[in-house]
Amino acid sequence: MSTLVGAGLRETEVLMLEPEMLHFDEYPVRIKIPPRIAKFQIGRETFLSPVNSKRVQQLIKTKNIVSGQTIFVKNFTKYSLKDFEDQFSIIRTKCNLDTPNRKKYQQNDITLHSLRSYFTTFVTDEINDSTANALTGHSKYMKTYYRKPLEKRQTEFALIMKGWSSDDHDIIAKISDAGWTAIHLQ
Repeated sequence: MSTLVGAGLRETEVLMLEPEMLHFDEYPVRIKIPPRIAKFQIGRETFLSPVNSKRVQQLIKTKNIVSGQTIFVKNFTKYSLKDFEDQFSIIRTKCNLDTPNRKKYQQNDITLHSLRSYFTTFVTDEINDSTANALTGHSKYMKTYYRKPLEKRQTEFALIMKGWSSDDHDIIAKISDAGWTAIHLQ
């Protein structure tokens, strides 16, 4: 879950991540989303915070995940996303994030997509909306964003990470701690 909050990835992108898509030798860690798993088959890049990158690295090592294998699911199928959403429902309850509105109207105030939206809003506030939209894969912003050298994009993301308040970190940690092992569906 924290990968969604901290990198702006789509749910299917998280589930289909493979170790070779993560550049652990860079700071911040760059995630290179290939066209085959990206929406509209347009590849893109985003970054992973140090806390999340350590957790993902540890998971890869612990589960002995090798190149070509997905990190968070054994075999991605059409049911993987439903399983992921079910796990998130459990995590939302564990974290006390179910709201009266949700219970009364059977609606989710906090969804998997709202984690991505949180990321978009945060990046917009810290840098600008074009960067936020490019990092989350909205293709009309990506050409301009990728004109910047990689070093400049990494510096911007480092600034974004510095801008997270302790409250932001607390929310991310709460979601992450409740769900880190739960989202690994192997």
